Amino acid sequence: MQKYTLDFAQTGLLPHLITDYILQNDSLKSFYQYPPTLNSFADVIEQRKKFPFHRNTLFSVIQKQYADVAAVNDLVKENISSLQNENTFTVTTGHQLCIFTGPLYVLYKIISTINLAKALKEKYPAYHFVPVYWMASEDHDFAEINHIHLFNKKIEWKNEAKGIAGGLPTETIADVIKELKEVLGTSENANKLEQLFEHSYLFNSSLADAMRALINDLFGKYGLVIVDGNEHALKNIFIPAMEEELLHQSSFEIVSATSSALEKLKYKPQVNPRNINLFFLEEGLRERIVPTADGNYEVINSDIKFTKEALLDVLHLQPEKFSPNVVLRPLYQETVLPNIAYVGGPGELSYWLQYKLLFDHHKIHFPSLILRNSVLILDANAQKKLNALGFDFKDLFRSYDDLVKEYISKNTENKIDFAEQALQIKNIFENLSQKTSPVDPTLVASIKAEQQKALNSIDVIDKKVTAAIKRKNETVLNQIKVITEKVFPEKTFQERYQNFIPYYIKYGEGFIDELIIQLKSMDNNLTILVE
Repeated sequence: MQKYTLDFAQTGLLPHLITDYILQNDSLKSFYQYPPTLNSFADVIEQRKKFPFHRNTLFSVIQKQYADVAAVNDLVKENISSLQNENTFTVTTGHQLCIFTGPLYVLYKIISTINLAKALKEKYPAYHFVPVYWMASEDHDFAEINHIHLFNKKIEWKNEAKGIAGGLPTETIADVIKELKEVLGTSENANKLEQLFEHSYLFNSSLADAMRALINDLFGKYGLVIVDGNEHALKNIFIPAMEEELLHQSSFEIVSATSSALEKLKYKPQVNPRNINLFFLEEGLRERIVPTADGNYEVINSDIKFTKEALLDVLHLQPEKFSPNVVLRPLYQETVLPNIAYVGGPGELSYWLQYKLLFDHHKIHFPSLILRNSVLILDANAQKKLNALGFDFKDLFRSYDDLVKEYISKNTENKIDFAEQALQIKNIFENLSQKTSPVDPTLVASIKAEQQKALNSIDVIDKKVTAAIKRKNETVLNQIKVITEKVFPEKTFQERYQNFIPYYIKYGEGFIDELIIQLKSMDNNLTILVE
């Protein structure tokens, strides 16, 4: 693939908050700990050493989670083992358990993390850096993870989902794999994919186990370590923070204050904290814990109620029954991992920037925040047509209507400037109004009405001429439409809509290898890959 880059400022893809963060705007410096540069990691590492580690617990949990994973790569085994060493740190990303990996940007997050760990090793050879994929197995929004878009078709896992996503049984996904087979074709790479999905989903009983197997098969050779936070031993470490959340609800006040500070700077906060940012887990249940007027607690959408004492007893005996939401999950993750960087998309980094004071309050290390790679993949034919039409890559992020207007303007002879004609009409009627007003002021309203009729006629003629020009250029305008739909299928940016399957069928394992090579760590530009 041929690689090009485009400044994010020319795309409109990033929120103002993240653009300013990348540029290290002075107004944002109180909202994060370290500048997002490779050189800053010398300080990150030294500061991380000052905070508690739970290496043996983490190592034991990961060992247990990998016990039933087939064909664990030697590099993964080495990375897991290295977590016991004081000079090993993690670089982490995370995501929901989307079926068949979900949209393309999930792969880009993982690859960005792998490449950052590699770049850190080159820069700081005295240390070891392990890329980690944190499975958000406790999320429960099934509608967000149960489908992919493939060859203009929505492939959907229809299932009655209750409780956390990671606990969902995978037996009913066999029908989805059967549906996939009908559209994948019979090529060698298509057969490999089918075997990959069958191995992941049909030989593992839960969605969490299936996702671990799939991601391991795709990224194990790069040393990626997969961690599921839904574990008693890990949550046991997090008990102090969860207890404070239940008793004092400090995160609501702290994060709300940060949100207000961001709003004063004209940034829109990404998340709104709850009074209590914990869910309660039971079989088939993940619901919010809320305080009651009498000083006790209840779990919404259920009959579960607790006194304060009873709830704390459950917390200390069964911490796995408590699940952090989007506010506390980063705090939990950084408590149990020897982590120095979180790699995320613009939405994720936006809410991480709301949490620094919360980390400070709990005396937990706040990591470096690194923007993941963002990618647009185009075929060579699309690039050739784009250039032939007189456009370049930055024009891909303009609306279809704007591109059509510009093309027509540049490629139409005998142009009629309807804006100029309308101005002339306005001037004529304005002159009439000034001359007739002294004679009879009541005529002014009538003249204005006639002016509007004339302007409306000009507008009608403008639209008819434009429609005629479009008919003459129908083939070209269809080409513009096809190109813009490659970039924004269903008005969604490509990486958030398409799945990796079509590219795997075309390139096999080489597709991920190519991404690993082409995507550069901490490259804060849009990467455009032309096939």
